[in-house]
Amino acid sequence: MKIRLPIIIICFWALTVSASSQTDIDAAQIYRETFFTGFNELDSVYSLGLLVQDIERTIALSKIGKTEYGIAVHSLNNNKSYYSHNLTKALTPASVTKLFTSFAALNLFGADYMIPTKVFTDGYISPDSILKGNLYLVGFGDGNFSLRDLEFISDKVKELGVKEIKGDIFVDGSYFDGVYERLTYSGDKDVVVQLPPISAISLDRNVVYAIVSSGTKAGTPVRVQYLPSSEHFLTINSATVKGSKKKASNLRVVSRAAKDGKQVFTITGNLASNRTASYGHNLTFPELAIAGAFKSRLEAGGIKITGSSSVTDAYHNNSSIIFTPVTEFRRPMLDILSKINKDSDNYLAETLFKIVGAEANLDDDNGKSARLYYDELFIQYGIICKKCMLNDGSGLSRRNLVTPESIIKVLQESYKSSFRDEFRNSFSLAGNDGTLKKRLRNSSSNGNITAKTGTLRNVSALAGYIDTIEGDTIAFAFIFNGPNVGVYKDLENKLAQLLSDFTYRFAVTDSYE
Repeated sequence: MKIRLPIIIICFWALTVSASSQTDIDAAQIYRETFFTGFNELDSVYSLGLLVQDIERTIALSKIGKTEYGIAVHSLNNNKSYYSHNLTKALTPASVTKLFTSFAALNLFGADYMIPTKVFTDGYISPDSILKGNLYLVGFGDGNFSLRDLEFISDKVKELGVKEIKGDIFVDGSYFDGVYERLTYSGDKDVVVQLPPISAISLDRNVVYAIVSSGTKAGTPVRVQYLPSSEHFLTINSATVKGSKKKASNLRVVSRAAKDGKQVFTITGNLASNRTASYGHNLTFPELAIAGAFKSRLEAGGIKITGSSSVTDAYHNNSSIIFTPVTEFRRPMLDILSKINKDSDNYLAETLFKIVGAEANLDDDNGKSARLYYDELFIQYGIICKKCMLNDGSGLSRRNLVTPESIIKVLQESYKSSFRDEFRNSFSLAGNDGTLKKRLRNSSSNGNITAKTGTLRNVSALAGYIDTIEGDTIAFAFIFNGPNVGVYKDLENKLAQLLSDFTYRFAVTDSYE
């Protein structure tokens, strides 16, 4: 007859109790409540005890020394903590901050929200195809709005039969507060990464390219064009075609903002004959430059414009004007979320952060308004984190602080929400795409882990979801603050692999005849 070995049960009971004294696991609670159909309670205790032991052994072997770190592993099916270390310790999350930005946006707008860029007029189209009035291009924070999208809008205006506009072309970016720099609204002193201006209306991420080309005759001036083209770009050009092919080109392009808001490009030096060079510069006054670009595209489409291009805040601040819709371009917010979370796009994360602040409208300062909205969300979902601080939307701020517990709560509440699939699908898929494309490729984690990565100097983080063999969905958060980022990422991979391979099938059934 088969007899269970009592010593095995006793050993693993002792193992689990010992591990739980170092973590937040309640072995008795696991024993009573945490097991899957087909596995008994002893299987659960045994398997979870092994998981705890494996996690702590893996951490110990990584030799991370005095690194400040926090780990949380939580079963969403059972609503039980499987492992935690420093659950409530406030740590710098780097780009895992983007999970909070995405969670806030999905709560505020819903998964079906389309970010619009709209065109209005305060006039009318006459029978002879003349728009008698001004045209307004109004932005609502689409950070991915491109020259192609601007062409789409311009073509739609032409399709209405407009041949001439007797009025001005205005751009209205007053949906945002006019603060372009992340450094300003975050309160940071450390730039970390210089982002282009963050504005409610943007074009090709608010970067203009000065394209310089040379002819064949030495000493003649080089030619300068801009992409996009705008009447608000001014050129001071003293650069010439270089006479000798043996000498290297020393072309230099710098730009500055003029007092009237125009952007002045100064081109000096020389360029070898029959060459083209391109120089990207951030727009100094995005709204004005885009107004000129919109006018240029309309004219390129054959529409005559008698007025000029300029900037206004009339749409959001002047109720006396009657705005008649002309056309619009709409982008799914989910397209933005995918780029933010899969590719860790900092610029788009900051535009979304400001969208949240603008729409929540809890303060005239978009950044402050977004933070106040986060506070409301934390209260709504019972996220207790007095030391949490989210100064921006991307995680570039080294002053951002969150806890593993708060991350798990966001993952947990999103999993229970109507936007569960959209939220999770916006994450990078291990071994397949985004920032996890080259991680965990040759393992069972490939295609099984959806997560957001985080990296700064002295910071590495990983948080997301894993589906176990038995179908349990686990939310996890790893945050490491210290000098060995490469070591931390290797450790994150190993921990993620442990969770991916976790199973209850290690049943306590050893026996002898």
